[in-house]
Amino acid sequence: MQKTKTGFKTAACLSAAILLGASSASSLAAVIYDNTDSSPGQMTDQGNAEIGDIVQFTGTDRILTDFQFEYFLSPGASGNEMGQIFLRALDGPVVDGINLPGTLLYSSDTFNLRATADGYDRINLSGLAVNVPDAIAWTVSVTGVETTEEMGFLFYSDADSTGLNPTFLDDVTGMQEHFTIPRQADGSWDLLNHPGVEDNLNARFTAVPEPTTWALMLGGLGILGFMRRRAK
Repeated sequence: MQKTKTGFKTAACLSAAILLGASSASSLAAVIYDNTDSSPGQMTDQGNAEIGDIVQFTGTDRILTDFQFEYFLSPGASGNEMGQIFLRALDGPVVDGINLPGTLLYSSDTFNLRATADGYDRINLSGLAVNVPDAIAWTVSVTGVETTEEMGFLFYSDADSTGLNPTFLDDVTGMQEHFTIPRQADGSWDLLNHPGVEDNLNARFTAVPEPTTWALMLGGLGILGFMRRRAK
């Protein structure tokens, strides 16, 4: 299924405000995964289902504060389309060398999926405080999509330097392939490789350092202050 897209509308990332001495630690927020730069104009077409992607983070910041992704919903949709976001650890069964989703780390409240004039919209979650490991699965469960409506998540190219996208050895192609992870009715997961497109879904994650890191930084500031007072 192909949809024409004319670029990604960048949104400012909102970070958790944590005091560091006299200044806010919002300046410490860092993007740890970013796959929002280049779209081939294609999307998933799962309808009422749960589907998502596995991502690996860069850097060391692991208190997740913000998450965003983009989707398509048919203009003129009935208005009862709903979504719910899940973040899971990769401690489930191993399939083709990939650890599948397991322990639930976070679930959002359900939210409305809007039908905009061109069909494209973005969900932004901010103010989170979720401790995440180095790699997770993110998925969205969708309901309310009717047979005359289209709904899907947008494929973008590899995340490049800000985060990584794992691959698996596809028995059909004989090559390492990217994939999405649809959840089946029995709760199991599949590795799904769509032919002709990199299976990396549009997403961006922002995080701040863990509290132990803040404590070390605050301690360092205290030591510097003591040394400055001694030097006077």
